Amino acid sequence: MTHTDTTPRTQTTVSEHAWGWGEAFNIHLAVLLAAFFVQWALTQKGGMAVRFPWNWIAVLGLAVPAGVAGAVFRGPFMRWMSGAKFAICAIAFTSVLSLLGTFIPADLAAHVTPVTAGVKHNAPALGMIQMKLVNAAHMLGFLHVFTSVPFLAMAMMMLVNLSAVLGRRLTAPRFPQLSFILNHVGILLVIIGLVAGSAQLIQGTVVNSRPV
Repeated sequence: MTHTDTTPRTQTTVSEHAWGWGEAFNIHLAVLLAAFFVQWALTQKGGMAVRFPWNWIAVLGLAVPAGVAGAVFRGPFMRWMSGAKFAICAIAFTSVLSLLGTFIPADLAAHVTPVTAGVKHNAPALGMIQMKLVNAAHMLGFLHVFTSVPFLAMAMMMLVNLSAVLGRRLTAPRFPQLSFILNHVGILLVIIGLVAGSAQLIQGTVVNSRPV
């Protein structure tokens, strides 16, 4: 004789799910891949950076709702989104992009920048395979990392985390210390300036040309 389990099964909602490192990594990776796709499409249309007013729309459209959500909701999801696991993943992805932006030679942009196309320059000569790699790097934003969509997307993930943690801590029964507020507000202002000011940041390419 078999026994049938008649205990009602309860579905775990998003707010009740045990959010951890795996979810933080997967979500940041998915956002990063989507950002690379957007960067590719944007470069194909002749643009390379997020321009005004879309930069400010992105800042206000993420920071304000995240701060309000952190102040209103107290579930596991909000604690995770405003917690260390989410922040560490955002910082790690941003750091990797920053290292790429630091070590990729800037003079490679002279091979693909429309202004310098066809102009002789002092950038190292490239073979066919190398040129294809440089073109792919250009399309994905690796030749202007700090104004690229992937870098700004990871910065905005940090923006969401900081806005949520400030909203949650400022409305907690026990008011946080002034040092905590000043520290997080300072970082938040830096990230807002980074994202919103990216439209005004122009990365130039100096070309030493000579007559053909």
